[in-house]
Amino acid sequence: MDTVKTLFLAANPSNTTPLKLDEEFRAITQKVRASEYRDVLSLVSAWAVRADDLLQAFNEHKPQVVHFSGHGSKKGEIILLDTYGDARTVSTAALKALFRTFSSNIRVVVLNACYSQIQANAIIRVIECAVGMSDAINDMAAIIFASSFYRAIGFGHSIQRAFDEGITALLLEGYPDADLPQLLCRSGVDASQIFLISSQNSSPTLVESSASINLQSKTGIFTTSSPNIITLDSPVYLHLVRIPSGRFLMGSDLVKDFNARQNEQPQHLVYLSEYFISKYPITNAQYASFLHNTTHPPPKHWRNGRIPNQKENHPVVNISWEDALSFCKWLSNSTRKSFRLPTEAEWEKAGRGTDGSLYPWGDEWNVTRCNSRSSKLNDTTPVGQYSPSSDSIYGVADMSGNVWEWCIDWFDENEYQWRLAANITDPLGPSLEGLEKVVRGGSWLSMQVQCRVACRYMAEPNTFDESLGFRIVLSSNEILK
Repeated sequence: MDTVKTLFLAANPSNTTPLKLDEEFRAITQKVRASEYRDVLSLVSAWAVRADDLLQAFNEHKPQVVHFSGHGSKKGEIILLDTYGDARTVSTAALKALFRTFSSNIRVVVLNACYSQIQANAIIRVIECAVGMSDAINDMAAIIFASSFYRAIGFGHSIQRAFDEGITALLLEGYPDADLPQLLCRSGVDASQIFLISSQNSSPTLVESSASINLQSKTGIFTTSSPNIITLDSPVYLHLVRIPSGRFLMGSDLVKDFNARQNEQPQHLVYLSEYFISKYPITNAQYASFLHNTTHPPPKHWRNGRIPNQKENHPVVNISWEDALSFCKWLSNSTRKSFRLPTEAEWEKAGRGTDGSLYPWGDEWNVTRCNSRSSKLNDTTPVGQYSPSSDSIYGVADMSGNVWEWCIDWFDENEYQWRLAANITDPLGPSLEGLEKVVRGGSWLSMQVQCRVACRYMAEPNTFDESLGFRIVLSSNEILK
């Protein structure tokens, strides 16, 4: 079955009441990830949305569902940002024209904003279903409704059932706002008969089997059990996680993160093309396969060239940047695919998603979700030991703590300062060679501040120590070459 794409649009202008938009996106993502058809329902997002961003996002993502989270006005307008970050209203007539233009692929619109029933009424002239709010709605109530709505979609239920579950969740939590969300349909449309995932009552068995595709006939080396994870079987066995194309918030916002360092600022939008990243850091066992097929020297702590006792599934350490590059070169030659180290931007998006989360699992530090100095384990742990609760929204593991990870970029303290005046797409880091390479993620020796996803650190390319490893990346265009 084809992926069903939901586009999450967020706008909270600087001169409006602050909303918990990141918490809403996080809650929706978590509910979808826990649903039966999580690999079919895809979430993409756009933040700090301006009027022109709507056209860009609709053309770029071609969503079936559009979700707006932000402010609405009593006049039937939604409120976006202007070029200065302040409020700019978009009229009901303009919204109707927008959705008419893109009505060929959009089936459902959710306006999770105050007073949005007026806009929803106009939108259903051109779209099958729309959800709007009849009055002002509490921020947490909006989050509970939306996350429960998409959870039901992820379990293959109809739009009507999803709406009903959203209302039920509000009632169960004791919110008085349960009468505010309104489900509206175009004349002649029955929301109980609209199934975005289990379309036309397709059986769950068909949905599951269609997600299990053997790519052997296309690539000779990859298999997959979902649209978002591919597996390399030889010469090493490893999982690669799909990171969809699109923009994300890179860097730190000092207002949100008081630990933000100067070299992480300013926070800015970056567009990345689709890529695949290894789900875990490269392990001792995987690195041993490389050594057994080359003359490359083993890490200095491997006695007689052997993996330390019972550490086959631990991340390999004492690896220099040159060592990591040699592994990528060997794997590329063996598979005829161009494996490489991630760029700094690719690493960060895989670890935090699009919404600027401080840690892979959210914005609150939790010592039980990663191997850091606070864990007091004084060593590496097997990869994936903290999964899935500590995984990023894409399902990438060990992005906080355990081992620092090499990136391909040279390190520049002021790199983010140079990006303010341009639209940043697939950045490769500084163009001039430097002295140090970027490392990311923190390690078992790191304090909390270094385990934040946005934390930038550096090391000379010939550096190796007991807390430094790596993971690898493959561009999407390499998969079917």
